[in-house]
Amino acid sequence: MKRHASNKPASRRGMGQRAAARGVGALLVAASLAACGGGGGDDDGPGNVPGGQRLAVGASSLVGDWLSRTCIPGGTTRSSRLRLRVVQVGDNAVSYSQTFVRYASGDCSGAGTADGRTTPLGIVTFSRSDANARAAANWGLWVLPNGLQSGAIWGKKGRDTALCIGATDRAFSGLGSLAAVSSWMDLSDASCHDKS
Repeated sequence: MKRHASNKPASRRGMGQRAAARGVGALLVAASLAACGGGGGDDDGPGNVPGGQRLAVGASSLVGDWLSRTCIPGGTTRSSRLRLRVVQVGDNAVSYSQTFVRYASGDCSGAGTADGRTTPLGIVTFSRSDANARAAANWGLWVLPNGLQSGAIWGKKGRDTALCIGATDRAFSGLGSLAAVSSWMDLSDASCHDKS
């Protein structure tokens, strides 16, 4: 005889929910391991930044809406992009969520309409930052809504209007310096978002 899920002990119901949440968290981490910056002309030198000034760092420099550079086609008459909304929740912390922006074209052209549904992605508390005229990096701890934790790197390259997000271990293995993060961001635009 099949048991109804609500007849399971609370600890077993919680295990399934935790496993599902871990799966979503792992998917987010895996998706964000792709880097950004690539061939978009972000790293053409300090001439792209007025007066060669350092890029802004810290939680306040990350606040706003950021639209993914990756278009998700859904046929010839529809497509979507992810939009991140970043809100400062402390001196060194941000909370962020995502929603889909839908387009009536197959290539994300034209005006998009944001979904009413928003998915919270957690809080990132930054422990350190570094920047020069060509790149910026903010290192911190990402706590997902389900309580899972991961190292997080939020970088900007060439200008303050592009944000690249990646997840890593808490020791930031191999990505502990601005130069390493800058090189990592050169790989691809897949995890980059433009200020919208």
